[in-house]
Amino acid sequence: MIFFNNRKPRSFNYQPRYYNEITEKRKQMEAKYNGTSDTNYESRIRGEFRRSLTEDREYRQKLERKSNLRLFVIIGIVLLVAYIYMKFFLYIDFGK
Repeated sequence: MIFFNNRKPRSFNYQPRYYNEITEKRKQMEAKYNGTSDTNYESRIRGEFRRSLTEDREYRQKLERKSNLRLFVIIGIVLLVAYIYMKFFLYIDFGK
């Protein structure tokens, strides 16, 4: 009778590949005595986020200054070329 043959579900047998208990304990002890614990991660995340925002802001301001300087130099060169063109090529005096 196939209807009553209930199969058992497959069991999940997870074994971590690279787990070294001694290394894990040593890392925990080092963190404990060096003052770097993972319990204070929220404040570290906030601090990292704020620092990245200020660094990003400074970087964008630096890029904006470079862009503005480049724009002024290009405008200056274009105005200089236009002045030279108008001075020497449009007002040529052939008679004298």
